[in-house]
Amino acid sequence: MYIRANLAVKRDAPPRSAAPRPLPLRLGKQGAEMTYVIVATVMIAIVVLWVVRRSRYYGKIFSDSHYAEVAFWAARMIDRHPVKESSMANGTALMTDAGLAIAYTSEINQGDRSIHFSISQAGGYTTGAVGGRFVFLLIRLLNKNKCKANIFKTDSTVHHAVFEMPVSENWILEDLAHVVSDMKGYQPLPITKVSQAQQGDL
Repeated sequence: MYIRANLAVKRDAPPRSAAPRPLPLRLGKQGAEMTYVIVATVMIAIVVLWVVRRSRYYGKIFSDSHYAEVAFWAARMIDRHPVKESSMANGTALMTDAGLAIAYTSEINQGDRSIHFSISQAGGYTTGAVGGRFVFLLIRLLNKNKCKANIFKTDSTVHHAVFEMPVSENWILEDLAHVVSDMKGYQPLPITKVSQAQQGDL
């Protein structure tokens, strides 16, 4: 009787309750579409913001006021000689408001006076569009001189313009207003790329 009663108790005991399982999160079709729309909107906004900022940046670099700033500075440098190392302290290096860095040096090379401008964009990489335009500007500034010109860029993308003329000759500068106006007719220049090692031979 004891065994049977014990079994009866076990049969009549309520079943143990199982812990509730978390329901999987399921987005309906409408919810998934909304997520895609939000992500796409954010990505488009980022791209538009980047395009607007780059447009403003290049608009400032390629503005007449910026061309005039660089041409005026370069014209002041021509009579600085000799200049072995450029420096912001003595004015032989310039950082424009638009973020263009230009350095100037001058030396005597085998009876010729050599003037050297290097052009780069602040932050690292210098595009061909920027470097090429400001090399063109320097050529227009000095176009009245019968001088030799060597234009090139290095692996670092810094653009260089070197002009040489006999020491006995005086440099003649183009009118700065004409230089700025001539930038409207800019044409890409054939700029040679050289290694740092080759640069020392130029």
